[in-house]
Amino acid sequence: MKMILRWGYKTLTMQKAATLASMVGIAFSFLLALFFAAVWQGETQQIVAYPNKMNPDLWVMQDGVSNMHMASSFVWDWKGEAIAKMAGVEQVTGFLYLNTVIQVQDNKLFGFVVGLSDGKDRAGPWALSDGRHLENPDEIIVPDTLSSVFGLAQGDTVRIVDKGYRVVGFSKGTYSSANPVFFVLKDRLQASLSSDGTLSYYLVDTEPDVDIKALQQKIMTEIDNINVVTQAEFIANDYEMATQMGAETILIMTPICSTLAALIIGYACYSLAIKKRKELAIIKAVGARDYQLVIVVLLQSIAVTLLAYLLAINFLVLLSVAMPLIAPQITVALTPSLILKPVPLAFVIAVIGSVYPAIKLISLDPALAYKNG
Repeated sequence: MKMILRWGYKTLTMQKAATLASMVGIAFSFLLALFFAAVWQGETQQIVAYPNKMNPDLWVMQDGVSNMHMASSFVWDWKGEAIAKMAGVEQVTGFLYLNTVIQVQDNKLFGFVVGLSDGKDRAGPWALSDGRHLENPDEIIVPDTLSSVFGLAQGDTVRIVDKGYRVVGFSKGTYSSANPVFFVLKDRLQASLSSDGTLSYYLVDTEPDVDIKALQQKIMTEIDNINVVTQAEFIANDYEMATQMGAETILIMTPICSTLAALIIGYACYSLAIKKRKELAIIKAVGARDYQLVIVVLLQSIAVTLLAYLLAINFLVLLSVAMPLIAPQITVALTPSLILKPVPLAFVIAVIGSVYPAIKLISLDPALAYKNG
């Protein structure tokens, strides 16, 4: 067994160029799947960034609505005022919310618009990278990523529905390719929507030591046609909706990349071994068992696969660092779960990739291989 293990190690180390080329090919397959997963995760995190940052104790919205992403909600403003008067409620902040196509220079993109009651509203942007907060009805705060992507500058015009808004500020952390978040004052937006007297969501902040669940039930009992959920429930609902956007892409890319990796592994292990078929013939002639050949080929496959996977992770880290510079509109999120979760799949791919070369080596006639070697 030691002899055949040495042979297996030798086939990898003595053919460095072929082994490295195989590793790069396999790593590229893994990188494709990991990159799509990292972008999908980054976009998902950005989609829920706004409700995450707001972080109220309770969310109040139209009955039948339970999240924000791709949702529409209208609630009479008197209901927010009634909630604000309830015992245990510290403050209630309402805002208008619209998801629509937005005209940015010559470009159209789908975005979310938050209509604020005041320029420094609690529901407004949590950080500005440039400019100032809203002061006038015709002003708008846009995600700072649009400055680098489209060259948008202060004073430029952004069109929402039937009205133009002048850019006065750039917000941090409010961009994703699925839902960049824009901030305006609500009155002008209400006029565009003919929705006077209504808002979309209410952020309910409670006093210390208030029973959140009891207050939630009280609000729903006393005020009709609304839905009330906790922050944790709201984020979970929004996250679930966001994850559905890229799930199909991930489900398609994973088997495609896995199949490609398995084919490269199979070809690599077979080609590396068959180049040494003369030595293999001698090893088989002196008594090497078939199961020993299978073990060696499997170990080769696992070794090449894991090295390729580590190479793919390194490429992915470099991409995540470079992406803000080369494509700031793409968000890449790396987490331990994203990196470690595919490892069992990599082992499975390694096993599948070793099947064909193992079969070919087992069926190889030692005398014929030696004669033709």
